[in-house]
Amino acid sequence: MKDLEEMIDIERSSFGEESYRKELIVQLLSDEEFHNVIAELDDEKAGYATFFEDARRKRARLVTIAVKPDYRNRGLAKAMLAFLEEEMRKHELHIVSLEVGTSNVPATNLYLSLGYRITGTIPNYYGKGKDAIYMEKTVDRNDQKS
Repeated sequence: MKDLEEMIDIERSSFGEESYRKELIVQLLSDEEFHNVIAELDDEKAGYATFFEDARRKRARLVTIAVKPDYRNRGLAKAMLAFLEEEMRKHELHIVSLEVGTSNVPATNLYLSLGYRITGTIPNYYGKGKDAIYMEKTVDRNDQKS
C-alpha cells in the first residue's frame, strides 16, 4: 500500500505512544471517505494530514495532521490544511470540524489564524483529564479565509 510506511513513520515521530495503530492508518489510506495529503520537504516525507468526508451532511472532519519534529515551524501544516480545504470545496463540503488538545497551544493558534472558531470543549476526549477543544470552519467558496 503506497505511503503506508511513511505515514506510520510520520505518525510515530509526531505522536509517540499516542500514535494511531497501523490498522487505522491502513483504513485512512484505503477507505474512499478519507482524503490524505503527504508533504515532502528536502526529498523526505515530512508530514501528512487526513480528513473524513461526510458527503450526506456536506461536512468534513480533520482526522489528523502530523509533521515530523525536525520539519515543524516551516509552514507544512498550514500548506496541508490549505490543500485539504480546497479538496473539501471541490467535494462541495461546507463545514470542517476538528478536535485539538487543550494543551496543544501551537496547533490551536494555527487553527485560529486560519479562521477556525472554537465552538466548545470535550471533557476527557484524549483520556482522563485530557480535554479537547472543538473547532469549526466554513469552507464554502464564498468564505475562504486561508
